[in-house]
Amino acid sequence: MVTKQEIEDELQNGIVILGRLIKNECLTDFLNNFHGRLFGGFQRRLIERMGSMDKKIRGENYSERARNRTHRKFYQDVDQATREVGIDEGEILEFQEYHGYEKDEEKERISRRIFPIYIALRQKGYAHYPDLTC
Repeated sequence: MVTKQEIEDELQNGIVILGRLIKNECLTDFLNNFHGRLFGGFQRRLIERMGSMDKKIRGENYSERARNRTHRKFYQDVDQATREVGIDEGEILEFQEYHGYEKDEEKERISRRIFPIYIALRQKGYAHYPDLTC
């Protein structure tokens, strides 16, 4: 079985073997709450409600890329990556509505659909944890 560290190492080296990942690990578990960072996601809404969109991301565990950004710029990067992989905001909102339910084939399908966004953000220098998941 592929370990999360092996996946991290592959991503760091720019080698993404999607088929191997999906075959050996539940992608929904790997992405954890990544969907909360996407358009309409609970984490983004929380930051907005707290009035923190223009505050810098802080914390020693965050990547250098994240620490050099405000929350607003981070979410702009997320939105740009989403557009780059060909997913629109309407589709993301549909995913957000579904994500609260138990794990099943549909949730795994959604995870596979948003995985390219995760990859695009990793390639921009964001870390798996805590930048994109927590």
